[in-house]
Order: sequence, then C-alpha cells, then structure tokens
Amino acid sequence: MLVNLVWHKGATTDFNSYIGFTKDKQKGVVILSYLRPNEKVSMTIIGAKILTSNATF
Repeated sequence: MLVNLVWHKGATTDFNSYIGFTKDKQKGVVILSYLRPNEKVSMTIIGAKILTSNATF
C-alpha cells in the first residue's frame, strides 16, 4: 500500500521531533520526545508507522 506522506523531522542533542500527515487519509501526527543519547529511537519511524497503519485514533 502506497501512502502519500508529507512530513518533517528535527533533532538536537537530546530532543527528537516529527510532524507528518497523509493527504489521502486526512490523518496527522506530531511527536515530541526527550531521550538521552543512549536511548535514541527514531520518531520518523514511529510517526510513519502510525500514519500508515489502518488504526483510527
């Protein structure tokens, strides 16, 4: 399934963010996180998974 995503990400030393939405599903997500360097998890991967899932929130 191909989903048309519009997104942007950003990060500093301990902060990681992601904002994105789908044009076709009219779904959006904003993720702001504070993680220590040894706990880094990509908010881009999490955000894209949320947007491409069939779940409704």
